[in-house]
Amino acid sequence: MKKSMIAGGLALTLATAGVAVAAAPGQRPMRGDANNDGGLSLSEMQQQNAARFHKLDTDGNGVISLAEFNAPLERRVQRLDANHDGKVTRDEFAAARAARQARRHAAA
Repeated sequence: MKKSMIAGGLALTLATAGVAVAAAPGQRPMRGDANNDGGLSLSEMQQQNAARFHKLDTDGNGVISLAEFNAPLERRVQRLDANHDGKVTRDEFAAARAARQARRHAAA
């Protein structure tokens, strides 16, 4: 089951590589837009997906283990968990979102 969860997540990520998308006018630049044309080509999306895979494959063996796949989520939970009890409450989640929005508005 663990392997199927990992494979399903990767399949979903890779399935999006067949679609080119463009940013709406006035929006932030798109991540992965290597040529800064305001859109993501198939090639740019494939490069972005390959980079994500390699980032998750921390031991470089060409396979993403469940521990490697879950590590970013575990780090996020640790960041959001204000009282360090190993859980994220609705209030902690909302507070983190408000802080993130405040930082974005301050930077704009």
